[in-house]
Amino acid sequence: MGAKPADGSRAAGNERFFLEQDAPAVGRYNLDLTSLTRAPTRIVAAGGSVGRQYFPYKSAARLAQLLEIEFVELPGAHAGYISDPQPFATRLEQLLPSEDRFNAGRARRRSRSSLQGTRPQ
Repeated sequence: MGAKPADGSRAAGNERFFLEQDAPAVGRYNLDLTSLTRAPTRIVAAGGSVGRQYFPYKSAARLAQLLEIEFVELPGAHAGYISDPQPFATRLEQLLPSEDRFNAGRARRRSRSSLQGTRPQ
């Protein structure tokens, strides 16, 4: 990552973009619940246990209600995989069927090996 501008212009620009572009898009989106209920895959609605008061958690909890499925809490906040990677991974592995755990482990090992070349010495 580059150096942070002293005047905060990058942060201000990011906030402006979020408020003008991303946030309104959420309000305009119409979720197709019928398609989700007919999906051939398992849907897991989850939120970070530290972020119960935030929009992503509340949205996932509401989705679970609408789909009449279990809501799962994962360790951490909105990005628990960053703030609490080991507890998050442990809980996620508990949720995945064994074949998915195998594939997730393979992907994790590939990811680690590709990152090793990019780490600072």
